[in-house]
Amino acid sequence: MTALSIVVAVSGSMVAAQDFQKGIAATEAGDYATAVKELLPLAEQGNAAAQYYLGLMYNDGNGVPQDHAEAVKWYCLAAEQGNTSAQFFLALMYDEGDGVLQDNVAAHMWFNIGSANGKDLSGKWRDDMAELQQKRDEIKLQLKLGSMETEEEWDSLVSEWDEFLSASQFERSAEEVGEAAREMGLKMKIAYDRAKNAVG
Repeated sequence: MTALSIVVAVSGSMVAAQDFQKGIAATEAGDYATAVKELLPLAEQGNAAAQYYLGLMYNDGNGVPQDHAEAVKWYCLAAEQGNTSAQFFLALMYDEGDGVLQDNVAAHMWFNIGSANGKDLSGKWRDDMAELQQKRDEIKLQLKLGSMETEEEWDSLVSEWDEFLSASQFERSAEEVGEAAREMGLKMKIAYDRAKNAVG
């Protein structure tokens, strides 16, 4: 490699870094049109961080029409390059069926990958969701033998949990989400214990 080609490569990297910083600054300022203008070319060139931010913008409809399938596309491209935030959000998209067919296995896989790559929140969500799903399955089994009152209580809890996830998963901090998941797990355990006692 010649000295000139090294200078050109370094200059190109510096320009890309400046464009990325402009895109992030525009996002933070709420200027999503500028953010898209700066980040889209970088994302198309394979910049995982730019791909992740485009995923966020498509997911929320900031600067672009809201399009969950397009968000999944960008999250997936970034996740496959090891972007742990994209891995987390891609797992959420699979978990909820936003922009893709709902797929617990794919959600679990991306939570695992994110966790293995150091995204603690991915591991917590994976574990909380697995525990909640196990409780949900156990309660449903018990309800086949239980009372209608318990089934209505369970349906109410499931609705509350589903509303929480779909309405606020991107608006809450990790601590709020974790606390809500623990609280819901406790409510589901109480419902499970009641169903178990009603049967047995």
